[in-house]
Order: sequence, then C-alpha cells, then structure tokens
Amino acid sequence: MVVAHAVDGERLETLCVIDSDQMAAESLERPALVVTPEGTWRLYLSCATPGTKHWRVEVLEAADPRSFDPSTAEVVLPGSDLIGVKDPVILRQGDRWHLWASCHPLADPEEADQMVTDYATSADGLEWTWHGTVLAGRPGHWDSRGVRISSVVTDGGETVALRLLDGGHEQVGVARQRGVQCRGARLGSTDHQEVRKRHPAALPVRRPPMR
Repeated sequence: MVVAHAVDGERLETLCVIDSDQMAAESLERPALVVTPEGTWRLYLSCATPGTKHWRVEVLEAADPRSFDPSTAEVVLPGSDLIGVKDPVILRQGDRWHLWASCHPLADPEEADQMVTDYATSADGLEWTWHGTVLAGRPGHWDSRGVRISSVVTDGGETVALRLLDGGHEQVGVARQRGVQCRGARLGSTDHQEVRKRHPAALPVRRPPMR
C-alpha cells in the first residue's frame, strides 16, 4: 500500500509504503485516509487475516503521512468468526464520524464473496457503534451477489454513494438516502453503468492465525 502526494494532481511523490507482512496480513485492500480536527493523520487499512477468509480493519496514526508506522497499528473493526469487515468509507460531519464498510459472511467459505454494506457511527473515529445494513444486493439484479460502497458525498441534504459489484465484471451504481444519518434506513439504488473490467481468477492463499 502506497501513500503518495501530488501538488498538481498528476506527478505523484511517494510518502510511505506499507507491506502486507508488516500488518500480519495476507494482503491489503482499500484504505481510507483522513485527518482529525487536531491535525492527526489516520490511515485505515483493510487486512486479510491469514489462514481464513476473514478481513479486519486496522488504523495507523501519525503527525505526518510520511511517518505511518505499522508497528503502532490498532484493530478498530475486528469483524468476527462469522463476519469479515473491509473497505471502509469514512465521512466526518460536525462532531460525528460516519462509516460504511463491506461485511462478508464467513459461515460458508463458498459464499464469502457475498457482501452487504453496514453503517456505523463514532464520536472519535476509533470506537464504532454499528447500526445495521444500509445497502444490500437485489435478487435477480446485477448486484444480487452483494454490493460495496466506494465513496460517499453529501448533496443538498442527501447522502449519495457510489456503489460497486465485484465479480466477473464490475458495475457501478448510485445510491441515495435523505440525510447522512442512515440509521434505520437503507440507501436506495437509482441507476448504474457497466465498467468493462475483467478480473483474473482468485488464487487460494494460506494465512497465519487471526490477530
């Protein structure tokens, strides 16, 4: 995983590199990079727990993004024996932190590629309270195996989320919810378009025990 910076948005300068073995992970996926009101940088990393199909999210903190130290990482979204948690999308408004994350069922390894998006809130971005599922696949539709959110913005009192399906090909959709506090409600699908991108077949991996 690479953190990079560009003054012009085009010519990137590498600030730090974090390897999966530094995080005791088989692989690293979608990170979230935020700055707290106090000016502390936070990097939330999706970590594949070795030996399982489980995922967890760990956070690193630093005064400068060049200084992230994997040895200081803390687990903030541990998941469980039945649920893997990954791909956090984080939005801070006022004194409230909002998080959307992909949650994968682990009871049946053959079904672990399915996913829903669950929503959580926090006062500090470290201790999270879950409020349930706000986005799930629709039987018989392009997203029937499940969906994950890749980005969230607010627009005129609405929460607008870009949603993705992972599979043989990706498709992109838009989901909307009135207000950012999605507790007790679900984001509703409005439209989608296909992204013509093929994925190579996933290879089985061996991973060490959960942290």
